[in-house]
Amino acid sequence: MARLRKSCFPAAIILGIGLLSIHLSAENARRWTMAISGTLQIPAGNDLDGLVDAEKNYLDLYFRNNPAYQTLAYPGLSKSAFLLGGGVTIQYRLNPRVRLGAGLDFLQGNAGNRKTFVFRTHQDWRIINDSLDYRALDTRISLFFPHLRLGYALPLQDKLDLEIGIQAGPAFARVRWKRHIVDIMDVVETGSGFNYRLYEEERSLVMKGSGTGIGAGAGLTVQWRISRPLGVFLEAGYRFYYLPSLKGSSSLTAGGVVRNWQGEWFLVRENVEREWGSAAFTYPANDPYLASRGAGTFRTEIHGIPSLRLGVFLFL
Repeated sequence: MARLRKSCFPAAIILGIGLLSIHLSAENARRWTMAISGTLQIPAGNDLDGLVDAEKNYLDLYFRNNPAYQTLAYPGLSKSAFLLGGGVTIQYRLNPRVRLGAGLDFLQGNAGNRKTFVFRTHQDWRIINDSLDYRALDTRISLFFPHLRLGYALPLQDKLDLEIGIQAGPAFARVRWKRHIVDIMDVVETGSGFNYRLYEEERSLVMKGSGTGIGAGAGLTVQWRISRPLGVFLEAGYRFYYLPSLKGSSSLTAGGVVRNWQGEWFLVRENVEREWGSAAFTYPANDPYLASRGAGTFRTEIHGIPSLRLGVFLFL
């Protein structure tokens, strides 16, 4: 019996160490999580909207508010409504409350306009209909946001947590602005009713820019553990991206002539006055012909209120 006890004792120690190591490995494994999500961000502020505002001010000043013209069609211009994307985040649980992680988010937005504006003016014996056909008036932005994340969890129920999180990191953005207009003037003679096309010109401007800046955000995340390895979460928060400069190539096509250039984006501010009214223009550009109207470097800020993330998380 004594020999049996002596032989069983080392076996029990080995078995205990094995069970403890398995338990510690399982506990350590549950410390790591990977979250995969889709993102919806509604911009509360976007400096790129100045390009659309400048087009609207131009149409209002020279046509809509001009007493010499009658507005026949004015569908308006739309701005960027939201950004869509996704991301991956890996977190490590330092203790039951504190979590540290790293992630990568991707966002993309596109504000497109395909609209036609028609204005009419009378000149003695003829009527001129001026149609501005916007084949494209697009603002596209793509943004990458690698970041570090710090979270603090508050248990709500057995499988339900509320996490307060903050994140920060560099932001890499690419911007593309395109304006493609076909300007057509059709004439109708009031006496004979004879009609013909007086003028037609196609103009296209493409501006490209890329830049590096910073991004930051904060949010509240509700996490629900469905099973041991799987859970779902919903986050609502705020995101902010700041790009101190953009630089890229541009091209202008007008009357069959193409002009290309490259440079840093700058801010244009100017006030235009006419007998019937005035308008203020503030918009980004990188055309060297507009440098004399420049008012400093163009800096891009994009705010997201709210920023929503919905996804799943896995215990690794």
